[in-house]
Amino acid sequence: MSDVVKPKGKPRGKPFVKGVTGNPHGRPKEYADLKALAREHTETAIEALVMALKDPTRSVPAAIALLDRAWGKPSISVTGEGGEGPVAINQNIAIRFVSASIEGDDDGGDNAS
Repeated sequence: MSDVVKPKGKPRGKPFVKGVTGNPHGRPKEYADLKALAREHTETAIEALVMALKDPTRSVPAAIALLDRAWGKPSISVTGEGGEGPVAINQNIAIRFVSASIEGDDDGGDNAS
């Protein structure tokens, strides 16, 4: 039996020796090869998505996939009330709202009634 006690959780401080990388061999080369192989099937994949447009159960996801790849995903704009400026979040209110949601209070407010 060993009398060595291992610490629980993540190691504190610097886990690697100074000047020594944690990934000495770098990113594996097969990922680049896999990406190239997948790109060879782009035309077939697009044809499959176009065919899926004719199936009512698959048409919306297929259309979204085609549009996202052709035009990019739409940007999301977050604005304050009245559409002006960025949204400011009060952390205290957000914490109370999340806590209330977890406890089952849907409005996140104080229930004084």
